[in-house]
Amino acid sequence: MLPYFVGLRFKQGEIAASNKLPEQIRSNFTPYFIIPPPKEADKEAEGGLKLPYIEDKIAYSIGEKIGKYWHSLPGFIDTRFGSEYLNQEDIAQVFVQAQHRNPNLAPVVSSAQLSNRFYQSFVNPARSGLGIRVDYDDIDVGDILTRIHTLNCSPEDCVIFIDFTGANITPELATGSVTGIIDDLGDAAAWRRIVPQFSDFPLANPAKPDSSVFIPRDGWKTFLASLNECSVPKNTLGYGDFGADCGHFKFPKKSGGKAIRHLRYTTETDTLVQRGPDIGKHAVAMQAVCQKIIENSVYAGSSFSYADRQIMRIANGLETCGNPSNWREWNTAHHITRVVHDLSMMFGTTYETVPKEEYLEQATLFAEKID
Repeated sequence: MLPYFVGLRFKQGEIAASNKLPEQIRSNFTPYFIIPPPKEADKEAEGGLKLPYIEDKIAYSIGEKIGKYWHSLPGFIDTRFGSEYLNQEDIAQVFVQAQHRNPNLAPVVSSAQLSNRFYQSFVNPARSGLGIRVDYDDIDVGDILTRIHTLNCSPEDCVIFIDFTGANITPELATGSVTGIIDDLGDAAAWRRIVPQFSDFPLANPAKPDSSVFIPRDGWKTFLASLNECSVPKNTLGYGDFGADCGHFKFPKKSGGKAIRHLRYTTETDTLVQRGPDIGKHAVAMQAVCQKIIENSVYAGSSFSYADRQIMRIANGLETCGNPSNWREWNTAHHITRVVHDLSMMFGTTYETVPKEEYLEQATLFAEKID
């Protein structure tokens, strides 16, 4: 099957999901961890980052945690937002600690950063190689090919992530453009992978209190259409998105407000955003959210993923409603399972998705020791 590359904010919910998913799912996706600024860190997490921030300790902690909780499989680390609070020596510490735990973790850099020999020490072509992030409307293939030699890399060592955030990705309008970009890159060089990375979820939650909205999975539909039209070998392609979140990264300078009580439930064609009331207790609101999801015809069943089983149990009053980090975790776990499932079905691969009971009993990410 084609590989799935998912951009995940390095926050408790997202990392918990990627860690708790069963091995048959974990082995079929590659995370692209995006390090947020400190004010976006999960300050409530036990053992997490807490103010005041001490830069070298942040770097050590982030790198160690990435390698610890994604400890063997290939993955990527994007530190583009780290420059606001970490110097180059600290960023190096992120990669050193992460790769000490998991040598299959590789950096993601912009095309401009390819000229910076700083990243050369963290690129291992025999493992995950190098990730190169480019915006869909600003791709200079010749310049990229020139710059990668600075890091002693060849195209075969590089995964190209084409970020389509902000683009109109309606299949009828975008398929031709996406196909053209893929073909241009494929004609220029034999890359390890070409990964169009789509962003469907809007920057603002579209659902009103105590209501639901369906958001079309236009990126997925456009990818499927482009897959049929492009001329590059299919084994050089991958599918990418930003999980159950969007590709816009606007981190607030101040702490965010009250969490929106909702879940994002990815279906074969859309994302259902089911939102609860803004008033009353979390437990009541989130139980109602879960009840409406399991009553909807798009619900995949409690055996689809551990998140689906949790939704079912909350709806029936068998589990507590969790907290905002848990909601992000369940959104992410279900979404990743859905995409892996959809990709596998394209190639006739089937497997049981029901997880072991222990997955629901694990402690929170930063409290659990996983070696």
